[in-house]
Amino acid sequence: MKTEMSMHHHPFFVCLSIAISFFASFLTLFILFVACRVKNDQFLKKAVRSVVLGGGIAAMHYISMKGTLFQLPYGQEIMRAESASLISVNSLAYILAFITMAILIMTNVIAYLERREVLRKKKTLLKLITNV
Repeated sequence: MKTEMSMHHHPFFVCLSIAISFFASFLTLFILFVACRVKNDQFLKKAVRSVVLGGGIAAMHYISMKGTLFQLPYGQEIMRAESASLISVNSLAYILAFITMAILIMTNVIAYLERREVLRKKKTLLKLITNV
């Protein structure tokens, strides 16, 4: 995208974004190395770490966006090009959300099936070893 707009960042929001990213990654590593010494319920711990890190990434991104200011050169106006688009903005958002969710679901299903296959092979191998 080519534009003559200038982009400025508010220092407070940039620093806040960096601090939140540091805190979220530190908290994730703390959960991984310190709070996870007990071996029970590994799935819940992985889920919590994923949510903390994902939330930190999203928070860092949106806080940084909040601190970004775009300015048009003096005397120019914003012209909307939405009427020239074949797909409305809302439809595009729904399509992207659907595709993202479909990819997420497919990835999780594939990971589940592969894990189930590995566990099945492990059981078969264990039975062969114990029978010998």
